[in-house]
Amino acid sequence: MMIQLKKSLIRMKTQSFVGIMTIQKTEASKASIFFQHFITTRMFLCRLALKRVAKTEEYLDKKTQKIKRRSPVTKNEMARNMIRQAVKNQILFRFVLFDVWFASSENLMFINQKCEKDVICPIKHNRKIALTLEDKINGHYQAVSTLAIKPHTELEIYLEGVDFPLTLIKQVFTNEDSSIGILYLISSERTLNYDQITTIYQRRWSVECVP
Repeated sequence: MMIQLKKSLIRMKTQSFVGIMTIQKTEASKASIFFQHFITTRMFLCRLALKRVAKTEEYLDKKTQKIKRRSPVTKNEMARNMIRQAVKNQILFRFVLFDVWFASSENLMFINQKCEKDVICPIKHNRKIALTLEDKINGHYQAVSTLAIKPHTELEIYLEGVDFPLTLIKQVFTNEDSSIGILYLISSERTLNYDQITTIYQRRWSVECVP
């Protein structure tokens, strides 16, 4: 199915336009997942696409020995297709934001290398990273959670499976239950500092609130 994008956005050619593409996953029911594709600026938020993942394939779950249903298209394939279509339709945007669901090495490589866009997203605490190019070449990786990185600072890292360096920051916050939470954010745009990365990524939450 071709994803239809709003034609009015295609005609926007102002140099001051800075768009952020956000991929959102919403569980509408046990049998379906919806992906919503947004573009946002300081002035407006607009949904570009909404697509349902239809679980049309049956398969045998080896663990439970029960017949289950799945989609022939994965959530990551769908996300890449949506971004590819936005680029093809000349939608103007600079960053792609998403949660940890989409932070695979394949997605990062596709967005940055093939689409020539930048990514800001969180990564899981067990993701393997190298601190230098030499360590990456020699396969010397460690879990990101083992790093002694201070909050409000930036660190250059090499993520396993990604060919280019990234900026890593560590956010520490207090949850509603008074527990301490940690969020590791990466940015492919190396010129951004801690405050810029967190400010841009916060704009994703305005999308999460859209029904």
